[in-house]
Amino acid sequence: MSQRKLATTLLLLTALLSQVGCVTMYGVTENRAGSDSNVVVNYYRNRAMDLRDILTLSFTVGLQAGAKVQAGPAAVGLAFVPGGGGHGSLASEYGLRHGEVGEVYTDLFVIGLSFSEESGTNEGRSDVRGKDTTQTPAERNQGGTPANLRKAHNYTRLGVYLGFIGGLTIEANPGELVDFVLGLFTVDIYGDDIYRTNRAPASSAN
Repeated sequence: MSQRKLATTLLLLTALLSQVGCVTMYGVTENRAGSDSNVVVNYYRNRAMDLRDILTLSFTVGLQAGAKVQAGPAAVGLAFVPGGGGHGSLASEYGLRHGEVGEVYTDLFVIGLSFSEESGTNEGRSDVRGKDTTQTPAERNQGGTPANLRKAHNYTRLGVYLGFIGGLTIEANPGELVDFVLGLFTVDIYGDDIYRTNRAPASSAN
């Protein structure tokens, strides 16, 4: 790849990854995904979010330690991260997770093998997009299936966590890369496009 092509590619990636304020929650609710903006803007916003989903890069500060390898929904290793992101825990986490940049959180306890990691962000958008893996109180009380096992995008995760007081998480998700590429042709395999124009049809006069 020539230097000019490389520079163009890096510029495009930077432009897409930096779109935090421009990708808004305006007009989006948990019950009715959609937006009042035009189709072109919705398309761009979804592609920006799909691109940001491919990587997870976060740094945790506080009481946590260990090491784990993430392969799909399975975490293998020995690690304890008590959550963060405004949950009143003993650790705080910041970075890129679930397509959001800022304060995020991971609740993780691994001894050998675990499928029970919970993660999310302080942005309601990641929950609306179906990315957060936090169990509801009812699910937790009933011993339900961990949320990360019910999320299709978690089955293509690959990454590592290393920590002691300060922790670093690095992940890549090839499935999200496929979702991004197919999304260029408006194919949404993970069902995380929420900025479609979705107006209720006008009622006909009787």
